Amino acid sequence: MEATHNALFISTFLKHMSWPDSCKPAGMDNQAKPMIMVVDDDADMLMVMTATLERQGYRVDARATPPNWIELQAVHPDVLFLDVELASSNGVLVCKSINENLLNWNLPVVLTSGHGEYQLEKEAFYCHADGFISKPFNGRDLKQVVEHFTQVGSPLEKGTVDRPGRGVGLALQE
Repeated sequence: MEATHNALFISTFLKHMSWPDSCKPAGMDNQAKPMIMVVDDDADMLMVMTATLERQGYRVDARATPPNWIELQAVHPDVLFLDVELASSNGVLVCKSINENLLNWNLPVVLTSGHGEYQLEKEAFYCHADGFISKPFNGRDLKQVVEHFTQVGSPLEKGTVDRPGRGVGLALQE
């Protein structure tokens, strides 16, 4: 009985204690943080983007290849950063497929690439991406993009965005 009482006390204590994000035990308040999916076949870029976003308090699902539909629905990201040139596929075609098949899900897709801004803007327009960000970029740029698409009360959250007719929502370049 005492062991059960102690376990209940510890569980209750942990739920109500204020933890710094860097020390918070797994599973505590993580559902409140936006989930960001990053797809890039460059391992270094994937590691930098993941570390930067996690340091800013976001949950991150990092992948070298695009997710299939089941994985995408299981993770249910709030924002998807998608590299244009992937070894296994074309990020522009993946973006186009997502936008054509997920009409009832307002998933913001942000293309990333080392292409020039003009070329990247054309690719983003073609696949109806919500935005694009040219490499190299910094942590402030990533944070600005994520905040833009996850802010409370935004048209995306309210579900009022017309996916087929949208254009480029946010463009950043260093």
